[in-house]
Formats: sequence, C-alpha cells, structure tokens
Amino acid sequence: VSGSIWGFANEANLDTTVGNNATFKLWEEGLLTIGSDSVINGHLEYQSNANAIIQTGAEIKGNTVHKLMPEEFAKYKNFINSYWIYAILVSLFGLLLVGTVIISLFPKPVRKITDNLPSQLGMKILYGILFLIVIPIAAILLFVTAIGAPLAIIAIIIYALILYISKIFAGLWLGQKIIVWLKKNTDNPDRIPLIWTMILGTTLVYLLSLISIIGNLISLFIAVWFLGTLWVELKHCHANKKQSDK
Repeated sequence: VSGSIWGFANEANLDTTVGNNATFKLWEEGLLTIGSDSVINGHLEYQSNANAIIQTGAEIKGNTVHKLMPEEFAKYKNFINSYWIYAILVSLFGLLLVGTVIISLFPKPVRKITDNLPSQLGMKILYGILFLIVIPIAAILLFVTAIGAPLAIIAIIIYALILYISKIFAGLWLGQKIIVWLKKNTDNPDRIPLIWTMILGTTLVYLLSLISIIGNLISLFIAVWFLGTLWVELKHCHANKKQSDK
C-alpha cells in the first residue's frame, strides 16, 4: 500500500508494506496482528483493549501508539445490544400478528395444511428444494424482459411471503405437538385453539432460527418443507376439482 491504511474491524492482520501510517480501530477486545513481513514507514496507531501481536521481523519506522477504548464505547455497546433485543421483539410480534390474521381468516385451510405437513415428507423436501432454486431463477429471467417484469415482481413478492409465513406453519405444527404432549388426554387436536399453538410454536421456531448456523439450517429446512407442502396441497386441490367437475 503506497499510502496510509485506516481500518475498523474485530480482527485485523497486516502483513505487507505500508507507505505511510497504519491506523486501526478494533472492537473492544479485537486483536491486531502485525506480520513478520510488515514494513510500516510511518506510525502504527491502534485502539483496542487488547495489546497487538507484533511478530519478529516486523518493521515500524514511526511510533507505536496504543489507545484504550473510550468510556463512551460502553454506552454505545449497550445501545446496540438494547436495539438488537428491541428489533428481535418487534420482528417476533410482527410474525405473531401475521399468524393471528392468517388463522382468523382461514382457520380450516390452515389446520389442514398444518395436519398434512408431516405426510410424504421426502417428496415435499424434494419439491421444496426444486422450487427454492427455480423460482428466483425464473423470476430473474422474466425480469430482464419488458413483458415478464410485472409477473417477475409478483412472483418474488409471493415467494417472499411464502418464505415469511413458513415459520408460522412450522410453529403451528410444533405448538400442536407440544400441547398434545402436555395434555395427554387430548386425543383430538382440533379441540386445541389455533391461536395458542401458533403463539407457542412460532415463538419457539423464531428463537431457534436466531441460533448461529443452526438457526440458518432450521430456517432453510422450514422454507423447503413449507414450499413442498404447498405444492403438494395445490396438486391435491386441483385433482379433487377435476374429479368433482366430472
């Protein structure tokens, strides 16, 4: 780098020649490592609560200045944490609100889809994977054409909506299983109010989806599962309609 470097990161590794100064602001206990091949022709200045690792062979021609994190940073960090919790709660209550509207307007279809979620699981997963990949690609191809652009926009909106409500239906199924297990004398799940199964199950599914890596895999599985289930249910409805028309 012929000029200066200014970086903000949780972890920074420098192992090259810098023509002038190198300045780093690191996140709280963030670690800065200056590699053995580094040559800093100016000053090295970094802000962190942890000491930098300066390997043998590194050459710093100017001064090395280490500054601790300012007190205001703790307040900023607390604000970020509070905002993150607030955003999670808003997102969860928004999901529960959408779920309440869906089960209020379409109680019978919702219960039917929820009850049929576990059936033909393998086939639904295959269909779900197919549609998860094909729909965005098809929408992009449609979007590049002037005629197909409106259809592509509608498809993407419906696709995003399906992915969004997938957690609600997975939550309904999970909540129903939990309540039936807790109330072992309840042989008929139809007697369990949908609102309670939705609130319990959707909250659990949402919290599980927040777990790093595992949550992403859970969300992906739920999306694939629900996409496949919708396709199978639509096929059954179409077949029943054709049979009734005859």
